[in-house]
Amino acid sequence: MNTNTEQAAGEIKRLALREVELTRQKVAKEAELAAAEQLAGSAYVDGDPGDLDHLLKLQTELRMIGVAMTACRERRLAAVKAVREARASELEERVEGLRQESQTIISKVQKLTELLEVEVAVTVAVPGRFSKAQNLGLQIQGLEEKIFDLQHAELPAAGTVDLDGIISADEAALAVLSSESVCPSAESVIAWFSECQTAASQPFGDHQRRVYLVWQSGEIDRDQSYIQVGDFMQSGETSAYSGRPVIDVRTGMFRAGKRTPVFIGAAAEPQVRQERHGLTYLQYAGYESKPERRPQTEPEEAA
Repeated sequence: MNTNTEQAAGEIKRLALREVELTRQKVAKEAELAAAEQLAGSAYVDGDPGDLDHLLKLQTELRMIGVAMTACRERRLAAVKAVREARASELEERVEGLRQESQTIISKVQKLTELLEVEVAVTVAVPGRFSKAQNLGLQIQGLEEKIFDLQHAELPAAGTVDLDGIISADEAALAVLSSESVCPSAESVIAWFSECQTAASQPFGDHQRRVYLVWQSGEIDRDQSYIQVGDFMQSGETSAYSGRPVIDVRTGMFRAGKRTPVFIGAAAEPQVRQERHGLTYLQYAGYESKPERRPQTEPEEAA
Protein backbone atom coordinates (compact mmCIF):
# COMPACT_ATOMS: atom_id res chain seq x y z
CA MET A 1 0.00 0.00 0.00
CA ASN A 2 1.58 3.31 -1.07
CA THR A 3 1.43 6.63 0.75
CA ASN A 4 -1.61 7.92 -1.18
CA THR A 5 -3.61 4.79 -0.42
CA GLU A 6 -2.68 4.90 3.28
CA GLN A 7 -3.64 8.56 3.54
CA ALA A 8 -7.00 8.03 1.86
CA ALA A 9 -7.73 4.95 4.03
CA GLY A 10 -6.78 6.94 7.13
CA GLU A 11 -9.14 9.71 6.06
CA ILE A 12 -12.02 7.21 5.84
CA LYS A 13 -11.40 6.09 9.43
CA ARG A 14 -11.03 9.69 10.66
CA LEU A 15 -14.31 10.74 9.06
CA ALA A 16 -16.05 7.60 10.36
CA LEU A 17 -15.01 8.48 13.91
CA ARG A 18 -16.05 12.09 13.41
CA GLU A 19 -19.51 11.11 12.14
CA VAL A 20 -20.07 8.94 15.21
CA GLU A 21 -18.99 11.84 17.46
CA LEU A 22 -21.34 14.24 15.65
CA THR A 23 -24.20 11.75 15.99
CA ARG A 24 -23.69 11.60 19.74
CA GLN A 25 -23.49 15.40 19.88
CA LYS A 26 -26.75 15.63 17.98
CA VAL A 27 -28.51 13.32 20.44
CA ALA A 28 -27.22 15.35 23.40
CA LYS A 29 -28.13 18.66 21.75
CA GLU A 30 -31.64 17.46 20.93
CA ALA A 31 -32.16 16.50 24.57
CA GLU A 32 -30.80 19.87 25.71
CA LEU A 33 -33.05 21.75 23.30
CA ALA A 34 -36.12 19.75 24.34
CA ALA A 35 -35.46 20.54 28.02
CA ALA A 36 -34.91 24.23 27.26
CA GLU A 37 -38.13 24.43 25.25
CA GLN A 38 -40.01 22.75 28.07
CA LEU A 39 -38.74 25.34 30.56
CA ALA A 40 -39.46 28.19 28.17
CA GLY A 41 -42.98 26.90 27.59
CA SER A 42 -43.69 26.69 31.30
CA ALA A 43 -42.37 30.21 31.80
CA TYR A 44 -44.44 31.51 28.90
CA VAL A 45 -47.58 30.39 30.66
CA ASP A 46 -46.81 33.01 33.32
CA GLY A 47 -46.08 35.70 30.76
CA ASP A 48 -42.29 35.27 30.84
CA PRO A 49 -40.87 34.90 27.30
CA GLY A 50 -37.81 33.12 28.70
CA ASP A 51 -34.34 33.10 27.25
CA LEU A 52 -35.12 33.15 23.54
CA ASP A 53 -31.49 33.79 22.63
CA HIS A 54 -30.50 30.54 24.32
CA LEU A 55 -33.19 28.64 22.40
CA LEU A 56 -32.09 30.14 19.10
CA LYS A 57 -28.48 29.27 19.91
CA LEU A 58 -29.39 25.64 20.59
CA GLN A 59 -31.48 25.41 17.42
CA THR A 60 -28.65 26.89 15.35
CA GLU A 61 -26.11 24.50 16.87
CA LEU A 62 -28.38 21.56 16.13
CA ARG A 63 -28.73 22.62 12.49
CA MET A 64 -24.96 23.05 12.23
CA ILE A 65 -24.40 19.55 13.57
CA GLY A 66 -26.81 18.18 10.96
CA VAL A 67 -24.98 20.03 8.17
CA ALA A 68 -21.64 18.77 9.51
CA MET A 69 -22.91 15.16 9.51
CA THR A 70 -23.98 15.48 5.86
CA ALA A 71 -20.62 17.01 4.91
CA CYS A 72 -18.85 14.25 6.81
CA ARG A 73 -20.62 11.55 4.83
CA GLU A 74 -19.92 13.31 1.53
CA ARG A 75 -16.23 13.64 2.36
CA ARG A 76 -16.07 10.00 3.45
CA LEU A 77 -17.40 8.91 0.06
CA ALA A 78 -14.82 11.15 -1.61
CA ALA A 79 -12.14 9.42 0.48
CA VAL A 80 -13.45 6.01 -0.61
CA LYS A 81 -13.13 7.10 -4.25
CA ALA A 82 -9.61 8.37 -3.51
CA VAL A 83 -8.66 4.96 -2.11
CA ARG A 84 -9.92 3.25 -5.26
CA GLU A 85 -8.03 5.70 -7.47
CA ALA A 86 -4.84 5.19 -5.45
CA ARG A 87 -5.18 1.43 -5.75
CA ALA A 88 -5.72 1.77 -9.50
CA SER A 89 -2.48 3.76 -9.69
CA GLU A 90 -0.65 1.02 -7.77
CA LEU A 91 -1.94 -1.58 -10.22
CA GLU A 92 -0.95 0.57 -13.19
CA GLU A 93 2.61 0.62 -11.86
CA ARG A 94 2.55 -3.17 -11.59
CA VAL A 95 1.22 -3.45 -15.13
CA GLU A 96 4.02 -1.23 -16.40
CA GLY A 97 6.59 -3.42 -14.69
CA LEU A 98 5.07 -6.57 -16.17
CA ARG A 99 5.00 -5.02 -19.63
CA GLN A 100 8.68 -4.17 -19.40
CA GLU A 101 9.45 -7.71 -18.27
CA SER A 102 7.36 -9.12 -21.11
CA GLN A 103 9.05 -6.87 -23.65
CA THR A 104 12.49 -7.93 -22.39
CA ILE A 105 11.56 -11.60 -22.85
CA ILE A 106 10.17 -10.97 -26.33
CA SER A 107 13.33 -9.11 -27.36
CA LYS A 108 15.56 -11.92 -26.11
CA VAL A 109 13.44 -14.52 -27.92
CA GLN A 110 13.69 -12.56 -31.15
CA LYS A 111 17.48 -12.31 -30.87
CA LEU A 112 17.81 -16.04 -30.14
CA THR A 113 15.49 -16.86 -33.01
CA GLU A 114 17.58 -14.78 -35.41
CA LEU A 115 20.82 -16.26 -34.07
CA LEU A 116 19.76 -19.90 -34.15
CA GLU A 117 17.45 -19.53 -37.13
CA VAL A 118 14.85 -21.60 -35.28
CA GLU A 119 11.79 -20.53 -33.33
CA VAL A 120 12.53 -20.20 -29.60
CA ALA A 121 9.90 -20.23 -26.81
CA VAL A 122 10.64 -19.23 -23.20
CA THR A 123 8.54 -21.30 -20.81
CA VAL A 124 8.04 -21.15 -17.09
CA ALA A 125 9.86 -23.51 -14.73
CA VAL A 126 6.77 -25.68 -14.33
CA PRO A 127 5.54 -26.98 -17.72
CA GLY A 128 2.13 -25.65 -18.68
CA ARG A 129 -0.01 -24.56 -21.57
CA PHE A 130 1.48 -21.08 -21.93
CA SER A 131 4.91 -19.55 -22.33
CA LYS A 132 6.25 -17.10 -19.77
CA ALA A 133 5.43 -14.17 -22.04
CA GLN A 134 1.87 -15.45 -22.45
CA ASN A 135 1.48 -15.82 -18.68
CA LEU A 136 2.67 -12.25 -18.22
CA GLY A 137 0.11 -11.17 -20.80
CA LEU A 138 -2.65 -12.89 -18.87
CA GLN A 139 -1.55 -11.20 -15.64
CA ILE A 140 -1.54 -7.83 -17.36
CA GLN A 141 -5.04 -8.45 -18.72
CA GLY A 142 -6.37 -9.37 -15.29
CA LEU A 143 -4.82 -6.30 -13.67
CA GLU A 144 -6.18 -4.02 -16.39
CA GLU A 145 -9.69 -5.35 -15.71
CA LYS A 146 -9.26 -4.53 -12.01
CA ILE A 147 -8.01 -1.06 -12.89
CA PHE A 148 -11.01 -0.43 -15.13
CA ASP A 149 -13.37 -1.58 -12.37
CA LEU A 150 -11.70 0.67 -9.77
CA GLN A 151 -11.81 3.68 -12.08
CA HIS A 152 -15.23 3.31 -13.68
CA ALA A 153 -17.51 1.03 -11.63
CA GLU A 154 -19.95 2.56 -9.15
CA LEU A 155 -19.10 2.36 -5.48
CA PRO A 156 -20.43 -0.82 -3.85
CA ALA A 157 -23.62 -0.13 -1.91
CA ALA A 158 -23.91 -3.48 -0.13
CA GLY A 159 -21.87 -5.08 2.60
CA THR A 160 -21.78 -7.02 5.85
CA VAL A 161 -20.05 -6.66 9.19
CA ASP A 162 -19.84 -9.60 11.59
CA LEU A 163 -18.41 -8.51 14.93
CA ASP A 164 -17.86 -10.48 18.14
CA GLY A 165 -17.39 -9.07 21.62
CA ILE A 166 -19.13 -5.77 20.84
CA ILE A 167 -20.33 -3.66 23.77
CA SER A 168 -21.45 -0.32 22.32
CA ALA A 169 -23.36 0.81 19.26
CA ASP A 170 -20.48 3.15 18.42
CA GLU A 171 -18.23 0.15 17.72
CA ALA A 172 -20.73 -1.23 15.24
CA ALA A 173 -21.16 2.16 13.56
CA LEU A 174 -17.38 2.61 13.22
CA ALA A 175 -17.03 -0.82 11.62
CA VAL A 176 -19.75 -0.02 9.07
CA LEU A 177 -18.44 3.46 8.27
CA SER A 178 -14.89 2.16 7.87
CA SER A 179 -16.00 0.01 4.94
CA GLU A 180 -15.16 1.24 1.46
CA SER A 181 -18.76 1.44 0.31
CA VAL A 182 -21.95 3.47 0.30
CA CYS A 183 -23.14 2.41 3.74
CA PRO A 184 -25.77 3.31 6.36
CA SER A 185 -25.16 6.45 8.41
CA ALA A 186 -23.87 6.33 11.96
CA GLU A 187 -27.24 7.67 13.08
CA SER A 188 -29.15 4.81 11.44
CA VAL A 189 -26.77 2.15 12.81
CA ILE A 190 -27.05 3.51 16.35
CA ALA A 191 -30.84 3.71 16.04
CA TRP A 192 -30.97 0.11 14.73
CA PHE A 193 -28.80 -1.01 17.66
CA SER A 194 -31.23 0.62 20.07
CA GLU A 195 -34.23 -1.05 18.40
CA CYS A 196 -32.58 -4.44 18.77
CA GLN A 197 -32.16 -3.75 22.48
CA THR A 198 -35.84 -2.79 22.70
CA ALA A 199 -36.71 -6.11 21.06
CA ALA A 200 -34.76 -7.88 23.81
CA SER A 201 -37.08 -6.34 26.44
CA GLN A 202 -34.06 -5.71 28.67
CA PRO A 203 -30.91 -3.58 28.48
CA PHE A 204 -27.86 -5.17 26.91
CA GLY A 205 -25.72 -3.53 29.59
CA ASP A 206 -22.12 -4.75 29.62
CA HIS A 207 -23.00 -8.13 28.10
CA GLN A 208 -20.81 -8.88 25.12
CA ARG A 209 -22.70 -9.44 21.94
CA ARG A 210 -22.29 -10.43 18.34
CA VAL A 211 -23.41 -7.88 15.77
CA TYR A 212 -24.34 -9.17 12.33
CA LEU A 213 -25.33 -6.21 10.18
CA VAL A 214 -26.15 -6.39 6.47
CA TRP A 215 -26.91 -3.46 4.19
CA GLN A 216 -28.27 -3.22 0.67
CA SER A 217 -28.38 -0.05 -1.47
CA GLY A 218 -26.79 1.81 1.42
CA GLU A 219 -29.62 0.92 3.84
CA ILE A 220 -29.74 -1.62 6.69
CA ASP A 221 -31.36 -4.93 5.77
CA ARG A 222 -33.47 -5.34 8.89
CA ASP A 223 -34.54 -8.88 8.03
CA GLN A 224 -31.01 -10.26 7.79
CA SER A 225 -29.38 -8.14 10.51
CA TYR A 226 -29.46 -9.07 14.18
CA ILE A 227 -27.66 -8.83 17.51
CA GLN A 228 -26.91 -11.97 19.48
CA VAL A 229 -26.32 -11.87 23.25
CA GLY A 230 -24.91 -15.11 24.60
CA ASP A 231 -25.85 -14.34 28.21
CA PHE A 232 -29.52 -14.01 27.23
CA MET A 233 -29.81 -17.49 25.72
CA GLN A 234 -32.24 -19.80 27.49
CA SER A 235 -32.49 -23.54 27.91
CA GLY A 236 -34.83 -25.31 25.59
CA GLU A 237 -36.13 -28.85 25.62
CA THR A 238 -34.16 -31.70 27.11
CA SER A 239 -31.86 -33.43 24.66
CA ALA A 240 -32.97 -36.94 23.83
CA TYR A 241 -29.31 -37.96 23.58
CA SER A 242 -27.66 -36.37 26.65
CA GLY A 243 -30.73 -35.96 28.85
CA ARG A 244 -29.66 -32.37 29.59
CA PRO A 245 -31.38 -29.10 28.61
CA VAL A 246 -30.32 -27.77 25.22
CA ILE A 247 -29.35 -24.09 24.97
CA ASP A 248 -31.68 -22.49 22.43
CA VAL A 249 -29.45 -19.99 20.59
CA ARG A 250 -32.52 -18.40 19.01
CA THR A 251 -33.57 -16.92 22.34
CA GLY A 252 -30.45 -14.73 22.36
CA MET A 253 -30.92 -13.25 18.89
CA PHE A 254 -32.75 -9.95 18.42
CA ARG A 255 -33.83 -8.04 15.33
CA ALA A 256 -34.97 -4.45 15.17
CA GLY A 257 -38.71 -4.01 15.39
CA LYS A 258 -39.69 -7.43 16.71
CA ARG A 259 -38.38 -10.31 18.71
CA THR A 260 -38.42 -13.33 16.48
CA PRO A 261 -36.12 -16.33 16.24
CA VAL A 262 -33.28 -15.81 13.80
CA PHE A 263 -32.34 -18.83 11.73
CA ILE A 264 -29.12 -19.03 9.78
CA GLY A 265 -28.58 -20.88 6.54
CA ALA A 266 -31.12 -23.27 5.10
CA ALA A 267 -33.35 -23.23 8.19
CA ALA A 268 -34.79 -19.80 7.50
CA GLU A 269 -38.00 -20.46 9.41
CA PRO A 270 -38.95 -22.88 12.19
CA GLN A 271 -41.24 -24.71 9.77
CA VAL A 272 -38.39 -25.60 7.42
CA ARG A 273 -37.59 -29.27 7.82
CA GLN A 274 -34.54 -31.11 6.58
CA GLU A 275 -34.30 -34.85 6.89
CA ARG A 276 -31.10 -36.00 8.62
CA HIS A 277 -30.86 -39.70 9.40
CA GLY A 278 -34.65 -39.89 9.40
CA LEU A 279 -34.97 -36.82 11.69
CA THR A 280 -36.23 -33.32 10.93
CA TYR A 281 -33.80 -30.41 11.24
CA LEU A 282 -35.22 -29.29 14.58
CA GLN A 283 -35.07 -32.82 15.96
CA TYR A 284 -31.51 -33.26 14.72
CA ALA A 285 -30.42 -29.92 16.27
CA GLY A 286 -32.04 -30.80 19.59
CA TYR A 287 -34.89 -28.27 19.42
CA GLU A 288 -37.55 -30.97 19.20
CA SER A 289 -37.80 -34.38 20.83
CA LYS A 290 -36.80 -37.30 18.67
CA PRO A 291 -39.40 -39.98 17.99
CA GLU A 292 -39.12 -43.19 19.94
CA ARG A 293 -37.70 -46.08 18.02
CA ARG A 294 -40.09 -48.96 17.50
CA PRO A 295 -38.66 -52.33 18.52
CA GLN A 296 -38.14 -54.58 15.56
CA THR A 297 -40.05 -57.87 15.74
CA GLU A 298 -38.49 -61.04 14.48
CA PRO A 299 -40.42 -62.74 11.66
CA GLU A 300 -42.32 -65.81 12.72
CA GLU A 301 -40.86 -69.07 11.56
CA ALA A 302 -42.85 -70.93 9.02
CA ALA A 303 -44.70 -73.94 10.40
